This record gives sequence, C-alpha cells and structure tokens, in this order.
Amino acid sequence: MYRKPLVLLLTIVMLFTVTGCLEQFNRESKKVSVTPDTTQRGSTIGNIANRGWVAYNEGWVYYNDEGREGGVFKIRLDGSERIRLANTSGWFINVSDDYVYYYNRYTDPIGIYRAKTDGSGYEMILNTYAEFLTLIDDWLYFTTATRNGGVFRVQTDGSNLQKIVEGQVNVICVDRDWIYLSGPLLSNEEGYWPLYRVKTDGSSLKMICETRVYGEELQVHGDYVYTVSYRVKKDGSGKAENYQSAFGLDGVRYSVTRFNFDKDWFYFWDGYEEVMYRAKTDGSRTEKFDSIGQYGGFLLLAESWVYFTDFKYYYRMKNDGTVVEKLENYRDR
Repeated sequence: MYRKPLVLLLTIVMLFTVTGCLEQFNRESKKVSVTPDTTQRGSTIGNIANRGWVAYNEGWVYYNDEGREGGVFKIRLDGSERIRLANTSGWFINVSDDYVYYYNRYTDPIGIYRAKTDGSGYEMILNTYAEFLTLIDDWLYFTTATRNGGVFRVQTDGSNLQKIVEGQVNVICVDRDWIYLSGPLLSNEEGYWPLYRVKTDGSSLKMICETRVYGEELQVHGDYVYTVSYRVKKDGSGKAENYQSAFGLDGVRYSVTRFNFDKDWFYFWDGYEEVMYRAKTDGSRTEKFDSIGQYGGFLLLAESWVYFTDFKYYYRMKNDGTVVEKLENYRDR
C-alpha cells in the first residue's frame, strides 16, 4: 500500500503543531521549509478583543484598576508584589520587554501612554482616540472609531504616525501582517458593518464577508475570523458559517456575548443562562462553570487563569473551573 503522501501530510501537520511556525511545501523538492513566526505581540488577540484590562508577561499580570486608587498596576500571578505603574486608567494594555503601553480613554488628556515596567518613564506618546490598541513588533495599531477617523499605526516612541484606512472603523483585530476590521468604512451606511481585511502597510484592502459584524468582538484563531455570531475563512473564501456546530454547541440554544480562545478551548459567556462555558474547538467536550455565581462582562486569560468582571469587582477562575477568587487587591471600591 502506498503511504508516502499520508506520511508527508502528517509531517507537515506535526511541524505546525509542535513549532508554531509557518511552513511552505516545495512540490518539486518535496521538502517543507520552516520559517519561525518571530512576531512579537504586546497581548493576545482575545484579551485585546475583551478591552485588554489584563495582560500577562513573564510571571506578572498587568491590569487596570478603576477604583479609588485607580491606575495601571502589575502584580505577581500569586497575588504578591502589587506595584503601581501609572495613575491613569488603562485599556488595551500591551507589554513589551521594557514598556507597558495602554489607552487612557477617561482622563484628560486622553491618548496612548507608556511607562517602563519598573514604573519609571511614564509619558503620553500620542493624544488620540485609540480603541483596540495593539502592539506588534515596533508598531502600535489602533482605530479612532470616529466617523472622520480611520485605522492608524504609530511607532512605539510616538513617531511616524501613519493612516492605514480612511473612514469609520469600529473594531479591529491585528494578526501578524493583516488587520481584520469592521465598520461603516467605505459605505458610511449606519448599522452596516461588513468584514474587511487589509495589510498592515495599508495595501490590499478587501471585503471578505458581507454578513454584518454584531457588537465589537472580532478575533482570529487558526484559519478563521470569529465574531459572536459566525466565522469566516481569513482569506474570505467560502461562506460565513455558524461555528457553534463545529464546537459541539448545536444541541443547546446559546447566545455568545463574549469569548476568548486558549489553545484548543473556546471560553464564552452565554447570554441566555448568564453563565460561562468552555468547549473544545474539535467539538469533543463542553463544560459549564456553575460555581462562578456571577454573570460577567469581559473575559480575559493569563496563564492558567480566566479573569472576568461583574462591572464592580474583578474575579479570576482556574481555567478548569476548580478555583474562583474575588480579587480584592485588584480593585478598591
């Protein structure tokens, strides 16, 4: 029996699974060339989609506190060594080796701020609206989410501001050298939010799905772009499809309001039951977290913990649901 094609296919799959690299198959030489993905992100796609009030980097959790002692802090994963980094509130927190970047959306002057991870060097680098602020290598990407605004990028020191897309863009998701975006954009039609993608240099703008994006939840995972109601291939091929069936969620009525991915797990809030679930992305398993006892909003991940809020306090839960903690030292009301 001739098995070489199957062996070759399995080899390609294993290379991608183990290394997390980008592979290209040369049909003439029948060899796979592996290119490491060296993209450096300031936070995960899922955490930025959930307003980025938590980011994780090398044993530290960076978070936004909007209580009486509001500001941006970092704290050890075990809850020790709480350190203030900035006095202004911070959304869409991104962390590099030396700096923390975030969007101060409430305190004048609003804009993009940064501080060193030891708390020094606090400064505003750009006075602007900056929704879905995302750090990729040496660039910060964001949308102003205003009618006469657009999608921009600026270097991490605040220099070389560039407009990538003209028009109202309500939500963006940056994945390597592509930006996925939604909003009235070219049509300027109120309530019509199709899905587009564009290169990070502003080239190759293309609509990839006419189906409306509801809410402001846009994430890339694997080969798909996900919204709360459907997924579509990143290149726009094929039709929008209901991913709940693929995840084994078609037997029960769910209303996904917020979601996040952790490897092969899909975490989400169900708006009908007001409870959190997680499901294997291959559809093999679904778990309901009844022990939480609080219906939450944003849903963020850091190592083996799930962070969420009931819009009054912060909580965290072990990603298997075994431990739930109210984080008194994260928010001081």
